[in-house]
Amino acid sequence: MKKLYRPVCILLTVITIAGCGPVKQTGSKSAVLVKIPAASVGMYAYEQLNDKEKAVYNAMEYAMVNHQDKVPVETLSDDDMNKVFFFVLKDHPEIFWCTGFVRHSLKFADATIETEFEPQYNMTKEERYEYKEKIDREVESWMAAIPSGATDYRKAKILFDTIVSKVDYDENSDNNQNIVSVFVNHRSVCKGYARAFQYLLMKAGIDSTVINGSADGASHAWNLVKLDGEYYHFDVTWGDPSFTSNNNTDDFINYAYFGVTTKEILKTHTIDKEMDIPVCDALKDNYFLREKLYFRDEDPATVGKAIQNADAKHEKFVSLKFETEELYQWAMDYFIKKQHVFDFYSSSRHFFMYNNDELLILSIIREKGE
Repeated sequence: MKKLYRPVCILLTVITIAGCGPVKQTGSKSAVLVKIPAASVGMYAYEQLNDKEKAVYNAMEYAMVNHQDKVPVETLSDDDMNKVFFFVLKDHPEIFWCTGFVRHSLKFADATIETEFEPQYNMTKEERYEYKEKIDREVESWMAAIPSGATDYRKAKILFDTIVSKVDYDENSDNNQNIVSVFVNHRSVCKGYARAFQYLLMKAGIDSTVINGSADGASHAWNLVKLDGEYYHFDVTWGDPSFTSNNNTDDFINYAYFGVTTKEILKTHTIDKEMDIPVCDALKDNYFLREKLYFRDEDPATVGKAIQNADAKHEKFVSLKFETEELYQWAMDYFIKKQHVFDFYSSSRHFFMYNNDELLILSIIREKGE
């Protein structure tokens, strides 16, 4: 008796992040799907998937965490496979050793398709664990700055400040799409900053995800962060003075994008429509409101007191935010153009100014060495 075979068509799809090229096909064969336990229940991107996509997500995460060569998965379209893969990375910034994947598919004459997911690694398992040891040591050191009983706001501020003070923006940094660049190299770009901030927040028990979009006409990444039950936008990259390439502001931390609303972030950023993002309208944990640096009235004494307090403490800078365009222009005219800043800033007559006209923020930065 002749043995019957089902006609089959072998399909190969390669999906990569930056730096990963096509991989030579080694063949594919029928495999049995194994139910992988869900380890990401409750994570932001995971919860936006349907049940079939979640099953693929679980298998992808399991394969990458265990450094497997291949794993059988439910069959999805190329676009959905790509989405699920990037959603895994969105939820898991700690997975820094995978840069893409190859999809192996067998399509049979009866229209059934069997699919395997093959992760593409940018380092060996041994290299991965060497980096992880370095990352763990650095993260432990950074997290030690958070005092016991700290509020969500306090935790986020300490971690925001730490990244800004320890990392420089560098488009040529190695591994700049993952957390290695931040915790090991201390040089990164927006994706590295955002993933590192997310990772630290996770360690602090704060929910966060990475948002992809654009700013200043270029692709960009920042964070959606849940503080005290409310969502806010955070852009750590734009908080770093090294991003501005201005050596005179090395000691400055730009808090313009610390805990901002959707309305404010959209003045300078555009959000990609890759997943659902809530409208953020909470104000409680915005930096300027929490630090009492938000002004609603044309009151020279009140605004001046904030400048005077920073000067008395010999702080490196003070940033002031105004509720309306009219108030902002008044402050620029009164304190800067007419130089009434020196009525309150008396220890030095040398400072730099950093303005954010979109968000109505005036920053006074002490000259280096003073």
